[in-house]
Amino acid sequence: MNKPIGIFDSGVGGLTVVKAILKLLPNESFLYCADTKNIPYGEHSAEEIESFALRIISFLVNKGIKLLAIACNYSSAVVLDKAIRIYPSLPIVGVLQAGARLASSQSVEKIGILATRGTVKTKMFPREIKKINPQKRVFQASCPPLVSLIESFAPEEEIRYVVRDCLKRLKIKGIEALVLGCTHYPLVRKIIEEELGGAIILDPSEELAREVKEILEKENLISHNSPQHRFFVSGNDESLRKLVPSFLGIDIIEIEHQDFQGGY
Repeated sequence: MNKPIGIFDSGVGGLTVVKAILKLLPNESFLYCADTKNIPYGEHSAEEIESFALRIISFLVNKGIKLLAIACNYSSAVVLDKAIRIYPSLPIVGVLQAGARLASSQSVEKIGILATRGTVKTKMFPREIKKINPQKRVFQASCPPLVSLIESFAPEEEIRYVVRDCLKRLKIKGIEALVLGCTHYPLVRKIIEEELGGAIILDPSEELAREVKEILEKENLISHNSPQHRFFVSGNDESLRKLVPSFLGIDIIEIEHQDFQGGY
């Protein structure tokens, strides 16, 4: 099946999902949408996120994707169930739900969630984790500046200062594992690991990639051809243009500008 996988995020964070999927499925093509016009998503209301996400999903569906991966935890929390109802024949997976499964499977009691303000407000991480494993104790902390710092390639010392401050509330709770509850955060995983100490770091992107592989295998949708990727952006494309070649090892031929306004 040569149709592409659709993936979207507010910016470059979703590239961590792309990388994880390509590690397991190197022949898959993808259409990647970065809604940089509205970044950071974590500072928007849930109603705004639903509107943004549904328009992008409609855009990707109209492009003929075979599977949709919502590579934004806030969008996954707000819109996954509705998207599944609107597009019942399209496999749709969300990174937040993958992260909750991953956290629930850990043989530890205290789970920390580091996420954007919007994701934390939805309380979806604790809800999803406890739905699977009620014995888990879940503690959340938001880190509002971090997405913008990552997108702007801020100096390491500035990122480290913010990470250290945001982790204080979780370290006090004695967490044993930390979920990177924003797909941007794996891009600074080394800093987070160093500032956190001994707790296990959980990257939902890896769990989501395994889920995508299982679905495509089950539905006989695996591609065996040479991949072709397309990138779409609603605003500034600088961070995408900088990161794709170095992080994914993919040469960008063109980044196509879209407002994602003609969809849902």
